[in-house]
Amino acid sequence: MYNSKMENIVMLEMVYNGFFGKGKNITHNALNNANLFPVHPYKIEYTKEQFIQILKMGGADVQNIIIN
Repeated sequence: MYNSKMENIVMLEMVYNGFFGKGKNITHNALNNANLFPVHPYKIEYTKEQFIQILKMGGADVQNIIIN
């Protein structure tokens, strides 16, 4: 992707790398059941509302997170 000279590359690794804490991992199945994993991850662009939904799935207090 880097070599294809795309203007923007955005990576979120928090979903699978322990951001939500022990026992609060969000699985592929959970994302799929919530219609948040419809295609290959490289093709997904989440809306702000979908991102907030993922944060809530992980038990995050969304009021304490700045989302811009």
